[in-house]
Amino acid sequence: MIKAVVTGHSQGLGLALARALLQQGVPVLGIARGQATLGELAADGHLQQVPLNLADTQAVLDWLGDGELVRFFEGANQALLINNAGVVSPVGPMAVQSVMDVANAVSLNVAAPLMLSAAVAQLGPHISDRRILHVSSGAGRSAYPGWSVYCATKAALDMHAQSA
Repeated sequence: MIKAVVTGHSQGLGLALARALLQQGVPVLGIARGQATLGELAADGHLQQVPLNLADTQAVLDWLGDGELVRFFEGANQALLINNAGVVSPVGPMAVQSVMDVANAVSLNVAAPLMLSAAVAQLGPHISDRRILHVSSGAGRSAYPGWSVYCATKAALDMHAQSA
């Protein structure tokens, strides 16, 4: 049985990915600051939602430490992690970028996906098939003026995927 974790599942691409997986009968653990509205797809109990700010590294560490991820994958032999959550900001020249916005972007776009990836890689031996998808962007391979942080964080995800 396959089970999937989708970050940023409450809107946009993450919501569409969660919806598609649920329509195929795949249990989904959605992690986002907000809750997804999936109506009847969520009614069968295949959707679990975790309200978690993935930009808060300590909150991610605490959540991983409580064992919820391991419990979610009980009974599965296939694990899918889709690292979708991300943020483009801060946008603009470095001289106007908030240091806090830079820290949040790096935490959300890089630290959280790498932490979740390591946690999925360490799941027990009952998981014979582990797949990790980092949602990236052309910005990880091409420079865009004003998007230095976003470009750098997407490049980091691309390199992680290549190296892993």
